[in-house]
Amino acid sequence: MFSKKQKKKTHIHFKIVLALIVILSIVFAVVASAADSVYTVDIREGDNVISVETDLKDAYEIIGSQQIILGENDELDLTGFDPANGGEIVVSRECNVTIVDHDQVIKSVATGSVYDALEQNGVSYKRNDVVDQYISKSVSDGMIINIANGIDLKVIEGGKTKLYGVPASSTVSQALKYAGIELGQDDIVSVDEKSPVKRNMTIKISRVEYKETTEQQPVKFETVKKNVTTVPVGETKVQTEGKNGVKQVVYNNKYIDGKFVEKTVKEEK
Repeated sequence: MFSKKQKKKTHIHFKIVLALIVILSIVFAVVASAADSVYTVDIREGDNVISVETDLKDAYEIIGSQQIILGENDELDLTGFDPANGGEIVVSRECNVTIVDHDQVIKSVATGSVYDALEQNGVSYKRNDVVDQYISKSVSDGMIINIANGIDLKVIEGGKTKLYGVPASSTVSQALKYAGIELGQDDIVSVDEKSPVKRNMTIKISRVEYKETTEQQPVKFETVKKNVTTVPVGETKVQTEGKNGVKQVVYNNKYIDGKFVEKTVKEEK
């Protein structure tokens, strides 16, 4: 049995523990609430992206916190931004651009993408026209956007055939570059790269690759015969027993479109 004094002391301890539990609960609740209010926002400006953790709700305050200053005609695209939940804020800078629409030259300012720049300047292009910049690419100051007559170019690569729209005035090399096709120095192109493209032209590209392999090969010993006075005529005697050696041969193996074609010796040791 506890005495009254012990019961009172125990009761006091219980109240202290209970108070501590309540205080800790409040602290944890405040911390959790603060953590929940912080979210991540990506600020995209051209090809640059900054990820920001913030509890701010206003998009202009968020970019201001990163010392991003907007010009008078700069714009914010907030279609991908959700306050308190995150997303993306896109900064569109006003840029000086030159649009060469066939023979017509238009110098103007634009914001957003290449597509936006054409739309802002009332420029449209026909089905067979080609634009030398990616439509979704962000405009940059001083950018030149060319619109020219295009033709279809058929390219066969790795057994697959694809159709590309390329400028009619380009060479084969320029057309392949425009189509985003990079050539290795050993790759084989079925037509002269300096020749002009033609309507309905077909180009085959064969990818060439080299791989090294190393082989160990035996080297047979040579037999050397000498006449000596210590051995009777008609008899032979082995002075030193011969042994086969080993040589290391490095081969350069050539592959065209993944198929082995030939190998050449690169070095021997």
